[in-house]
Amino acid sequence: IIWILALTYILVQEVKEVIRVIQFSKERWYKSLKNDYLSMWNIVDWISIFVAYFVVVSWIRVYISTAVVNEDFQRIASINLASVNTTEARGAYEGDITTFFESVEGMVDTEQLYR
Repeated sequence: IIWILALTYILVQEVKEVIRVIQFSKERWYKSLKNDYLSMWNIVDWISIFVAYFVVVSWIRVYISTAVVNEDFQRIASINLASVNTTEARGAYEGDITTFFESVEGMVDTEQLYR
């Protein structure tokens, strides 16, 4: 949370700086940004901000997909295999197993994007 707040603070400060440059310039906004704002360090700041927010969003997606897998696994673990003796119960069990493995695949795909 502290990292996200610090990141948001940097974003707000950069936006304020952009607004100041545009307000106090006598040129068109795009020319004032090009001439007065865009420098190597400001570009590095913006790239860092975007990458950091991408990491935050990716982490949230991994966290959510992991929670889904955990719920599906708990559902499977709580099934008494002795009670899976009818065709209907077997079909429901296989559906739960299929759902679990689909959740695991989704979690792995999400985690791979995170890396």
